[in-house]
Amino acid sequence: MVSNEYHTYWDGMAEGKENVTLPANSYFYDELPWLVRTIDFSKASGEFEVQLAGSIINSKKDTIVFKPAKISFKSTERTIDVAVQSGAGADKFVLDRDGPHLLREWTGPDGSHLKMKRNLKVDYWNYNKPGDRERALSNPMLRQPD
Repeated sequence: MVSNEYHTYWDGMAEGKENVTLPANSYFYDELPWLVRTIDFSKASGEFEVQLAGSIINSKKDTIVFKPAKISFKSTERTIDVAVQSGAGADKFVLDRDGPHLLREWTGPDGSHLKMKRNLKVDYWNYNKPGDRERALSNPMLRQPD
């Protein structure tokens, strides 16, 4: 069981706390990018079920309800395709085949699509002053392979 504390500007639900019982193998929708990157990919493909609740990042306080969702994955030479099928539809993720399994693309059940444009591995302590963003972007040694 976890305590959910909420603060909203909606009438009748300004703030409060509630205890939420978490079923076994349960996740919130907001955790999907982390969850799909931490799957055991030692096999080329697989599927399993989880209990999935909607997003808790919202301006209103919603009722938290966990429902079954099926996660399946299939590896290719360069990527791992992951699908999360829930009552809301299918979320599709494209990850790098090799660890740390960078999330390259995410297509939501509503058709929304996110795609990584660039990825830099930066020693942030050397890139923390005005102008350092441009300096980091122009340094080809900081770019991760595509």
